[in-house]
Amino acid sequence: MKTKDGNPELSYDDRNIIIHCALPFFEKEDETRYRYFLEGYNKTWSNLTKNPQAEFTNLDSGYYIFHAQAVNVYDIESTESTFRFRVLPPWYKTWYAYLFYSIIGFFAIAFLIKLRYRYLEKEKKRLEKEKQNLEIIVEERTKEIKERSREISEKNIQLEDQTKKLQEQSDKLKELDQIKSRFFANISHEFRTPLTLIISPIEQMLQSINDRKQKKSLNTVLQNSQRLLTLINQLLDLSKIDSGKMKIRASLNNIVSFLKGLLGSFEGLADQCGIKLEFITQEEEILIYFDPYRMEEIVFNLLINALKFTPSGGNVSLIVSRNRGNRWTMDSSSIISENEDIDLKYIRISVSDTGPGIAPHQMNHIFDRFSNTDEMGEKIQKGSGIGLALSRELIHLHHGKIIVHSRLGEGTEFEILLPTGNSHLKPDEIDSENIRPFKPEKHTELDMLYSCEKSQDDLSNENTTQNDDIASTDEGKESDESDRIVILLVEDNADVRQYIKEPLEGMYKIIEAENGLEGIQLAKEHIPDLIISDIMMPGTDGYELCKTLKNDIETSHIPIILLTAKASEDSLMEGLKIGADDYITKPFNSRILLSKIKNLIEIRRQLQEKIQIQKTLLPPEIEVKSLDRKFMEEVHDIILANLSDPEFDIEMLTRKLLMGRSSVFRKIKAITGETPNDYIRTFRLHRAEQLFRQSSGNVTEVAMEVGFSSSSYFSTCFTKLFGITPKDFIHEIASGNTEIILEKQKKK
Repeated sequence: MKTKDGNPELSYDDRNIIIHCALPFFEKEDETRYRYFLEGYNKTWSNLTKNPQAEFTNLDSGYYIFHAQAVNVYDIESTESTFRFRVLPPWYKTWYAYLFYSIIGFFAIAFLIKLRYRYLEKEKKRLEKEKQNLEIIVEERTKEIKERSREISEKNIQLEDQTKKLQEQSDKLKELDQIKSRFFANISHEFRTPLTLIISPIEQMLQSINDRKQKKSLNTVLQNSQRLLTLINQLLDLSKIDSGKMKIRASLNNIVSFLKGLLGSFEGLADQCGIKLEFITQEEEILIYFDPYRMEEIVFNLLINALKFTPSGGNVSLIVSRNRGNRWTMDSSSIISENEDIDLKYIRISVSDTGPGIAPHQMNHIFDRFSNTDEMGEKIQKGSGIGLALSRELIHLHHGKIIVHSRLGEGTEFEILLPTGNSHLKPDEIDSENIRPFKPEKHTELDMLYSCEKSQDDLSNENTTQNDDIASTDEGKESDESDRIVILLVEDNADVRQYIKEPLEGMYKIIEAENGLEGIQLAKEHIPDLIISDIMMPGTDGYELCKTLKNDIETSHIPIILLTAKASEDSLMEGLKIGADDYITKPFNSRILLSKIKNLIEIRRQLQEKIQIQKTLLPPEIEVKSLDRKFMEEVHDIILANLSDPEFDIEMLTRKLLMGRSSVFRKIKAITGETPNDYIRTFRLHRAEQLFRQSSGNVTEVAMEVGFSSSSYFSTCFTKLFGITPKDFIHEIASGNTEIILEKQKKK
């Protein structure tokens, strides 16, 4: 059927079509290629194909233009040919079908309108009945409300009585809190006297002692005594604030030069830590009322925290700027009323770092006293838990505000807002004559950080030398390296590392790591014989270190001792579940640590002896931990597969295990007590013994089968291991005297 324009029409049932194409070029007709494009169906041309027909299925109704083009064997393209056609719509899409649909729709709408009218009539009657019922209910409820009003009046009287009782209880609690604060202040004062008697003699001893080790130990005692004194002073300040006895003496000073001078005290420490210090301001002079001594305490606490938690290569920034905000909410101590519709100028001081950040669930507790031990757990233990709480209270005394912004992995910013002018200050809070010239105080904690960082640098240099020695001798002097037990010590506190290291240095080679991540890297690099790790470390803690190393085939065999300040059963069970071999609770005696180290090394030695005895057994019968057992099974399979190859040695073994030579050497040495080459040789000899028992050949044949190219060398090794020559062994087996041979093996 054709349309008026001469193009063919296809019925909707014939919408699956095949169009054949031909090219009037008959040379190598089979090599002619075609491509097609059906406008309205395809989006692009088809790829060239030798198939001269195009198939189209399920075409929708409408007009189509078929385009075709051919390329002959000489890659000459033909002109494009077109073919137009139309697919007719199905009967249910014709105009008379739509007319029928319209008629049906009209009658359906009319029917629905009629039903709706009847429904509304019924609803009207129902609502009239409900109205009558509601009027009755309202009357009844009105009576009930009046009765309840009388009951509420009676309960209000009872609540007033209860409020009076609660007020009395609150007054008693406040009194108890004041008694507790006074007691705490008094006991803190009592601590200062013995601390003074500790610090002074130590300082005198340091001047007269020349012994390096004793001097280092006394320095550690002095630093921690001074830190304890600082904490007590902070506690006393908090006690004064709680009792309302602490007052600020604010005077008009240039906050920019003040902060710049404080930041300069930290430059040496920042350089030692590899941290970049930045001071940012747009003005050289910003005058504001503040107490220099209290402001020094605030800024020092924030800067010390920022440096503690910022890794090497990070940034710590101190920013001061003048801002103008729309009436920000002051603390209750502010004289700004909630009803005052004014703008308040304030100074913004920001201390930011690029440290690990604070988790969202910890943000609400960041200013709580001792929050780091109660809320932040073991990963953030470097602070005392007092500094931030004291800083916030001192800022409140200045009628200011402190805000913290933080994101995990990006860093933390503490923002201080201080109002300008002096209208917010009480008369007794203003030092109008400025009779106390400010001189920066010497901060004990800052001095302690200096000394700690210096000792860490010294230890780092020692570690570098130790690690270089280990790396240089590991490949060339395997026997010498195996004689020296290597212990990896992972502890973020330099003083504690030194305390643990001193009694161990004479007996063991010590490698040190300052955090869990570095500990994991050094453990994989050097494969130590034993690891001692603290649990409470920032970032990667001891639990994560233990779990990572125990689940790694290269390090799973290494015994791990965890150090913790928590002695609860839950803490012990958590460590033991992830594979820790032993636990030591702080504080501990170094002799206990030495005893535990010796016990673990002895247990490993006994396991090595057991493996030597069981070497002839199948790998599943050797009792070692699961990952180590899997490793030894793989080693046995590789040795068995290459047993007859005399060139097979540790180099080929490491390639097949896909591990480093040093890792394979230390792991096999740790599990079996033998170097890999010795283990391969004894494995060959035990296999030779089995073959002799099975009468599988003479000495030369068996030697070749187990990978010895020289029968004389085989005889020497066999005699050294079993205490009998191979010929005598074969003779004894032939004679049935196996009991004598077994006895010789036991003696050997």
